[in-house]
Amino acid sequence: MNSSQIFPRRSFLKALCGTTITVPTLDPSRVRKLQLNEVIKPATEKRLTGDGLPFPKQPTKRGDIVVKFDIKFPDTLTKEQKETISSTLRV
Repeated sequence: MNSSQIFPRRSFLKALCGTTITVPTLDPSRVRKLQLNEVIKPATEKRLTGDGLPFPKQPTKRGDIVVKFDIKFPDTLTKEQKETISSTLRV
């Protein structure tokens, strides 16, 4: 499989509340935008079919771009922040 992988970094807040990812492709005139409204978990993957590397023996056919997320968690939280998060995210 001729897949390319990218690892966009997103803040914890954007991972919870939604974000837009701009994904460059090998064709400079084509840029893909992913609007993500769901919660992005560290294991979340999105696949852009047909936008990856060309197959060596079939150059008109392309693999996929796999988007895997690098979620940036805060290093520390204050007591107040922990209480706010805890009361807001009761699950």
